Amino acid sequence: MAATSKKIVLWFPMPIDEWDHRFELPMSIMAIAAPLELKGYQTVLVDERLTDDPYETLVRECAGAMCLGISSMTGFQLVGAVKAAKMIKEKYPELPVIWGGYHASLRPEETVQSPFVDLVVRGQGEITFEEVIHRLEEGRDFAGVQGVVYIAGGKVVTEEERPVEDINIFPAMPYHLVDVNKLIRHNMTRFKETFKAIEYHSSQGCPHRCAYCADAKIYKRKWRGLDAERVVSEIGHLQKEYGVNQINFTDANFFVNETRVEKICQGFLDNNIKLKWVASTRADHFVRYKPETLELAKKAGCLRIIIGAESGNQAVLDMVDKDADVTATLESARICARLGIKVSYDFIIGFPHAPGEELDDTTDTMELIRQIKEVHPNVMTKVFYYTPFPGTPLYHQSVEYGLTEPHSLEEWSVFNPVNMKTIWISDKQKDRARMINGFYVALAYPTVGLKKMGEKNALRRPFFKIISASARKRVEGNFYILPIGWWGFKLFKRLTKFPRYLNEIS
Repeated sequence: MAATSKKIVLWFPMPIDEWDHRFELPMSIMAIAAPLELKGYQTVLVDERLTDDPYETLVRECAGAMCLGISSMTGFQLVGAVKAAKMIKEKYPELPVIWGGYHASLRPEETVQSPFVDLVVRGQGEITFEEVIHRLEEGRDFAGVQGVVYIAGGKVVTEEERPVEDINIFPAMPYHLVDVNKLIRHNMTRFKETFKAIEYHSSQGCPHRCAYCADAKIYKRKWRGLDAERVVSEIGHLQKEYGVNQINFTDANFFVNETRVEKICQGFLDNNIKLKWVASTRADHFVRYKPETLELAKKAGCLRIIIGAESGNQAVLDMVDKDADVTATLESARICARLGIKVSYDFIIGFPHAPGEELDDTTDTMELIRQIKEVHPNVMTKVFYYTPFPGTPLYHQSVEYGLTEPHSLEEWSVFNPVNMKTIWISDKQKDRARMINGFYVALAYPTVGLKKMGEKNALRRPFFKIISASARKRVEGNFYILPIGWWGFKLFKRLTKFPRYLNEIS
């Protein structure tokens, strides 16, 4: 039967108590909504974080809708996605529930067999979802629609993949469809300046083949960036519309194309767009940039670079197809120190290895972190634990080496790089990594923010200097027997519910 409604409801599951995701824009459903809104559809975006009764709101909005679209990643987002889908199917059994996003794209056949899923949209969804909407309007089936998976005649039907399109053909993100003011990150005041930050997505995909990353599977190692002129224009509009003065680029790798970065930075300067910005890259990309380009980036407001360093062990980097050298990570720290750019490094420990093999790269990674902090103390270093995301080469290897494979959306919901448990890293190793990186190295080489906190007044200052010097001796000597200070800090965190480790204070 043909659909008569023009209303499309899109659900973004995101509990506010996970990972400090309070300010993350629902980019996935915003991207899907943009072309539909231009075609005259009534697109309603429901974000789990933005109302006091999100599930009641969702049920209410789905009344009389054409369909419900759900986007989520593997892990904690699936909790709210599953809960919402079940609730809507119970209330409106005939309403099509369509899933997309990373998890559905990586496990489409498994996902579509859930009783509360009617259709899966794989990969880049803007064109595919719009075509699905047209089929619903016409009362037709989904045969021949590229990029979808569905069940027909009791069998799973996987249609041909849709080619990845240049994202310049898609309209601008519809920020007006969400309560942006609730999602603007009001950073703490530093040096008499308050940062109001918002997210912006300027590119899609990544050309690299890292074996732990799902991007290569989703986007076929293709990278597409918005034209520099469009980036400058849209960010200028966001600044005028919402009064933001910091942009957090959500690109997997903002620095792929040096010419584009130059044009964006020069565009900010030429158009008097005064703001700070944060972006992610790889160390090997960053160190190859011309010094004048990096100087231009600094002048144009580059506040912080986020670098995926992954490991301090070269053999591990080679094993995970990082195609990068450990020395590039250290060199990137030297460059950022010279330019006065803040930098954050993300590391992963606990990569899979065959039973009986030894692969404890924690020591090498902690040593690299120490060297980085010596070169550039004002950096943040985060350590995550390997999470075997489906569809990646390392996932298949993980299953081969003994990972118990999930087979339902509910089972996949526990996959989380913050608290993931695998057979390749113990709780004791995790605690040691937190102790060294999150406490002792942070105190030994304090960031500007931590130093200001520790030396806030005359009473704190001498005490902070003593514990910082003591931590430096421990780190330099790799001596962590009887870590009394660490035990005290953990007790303090437990009693006060202090949310961060010391390495996260910038």
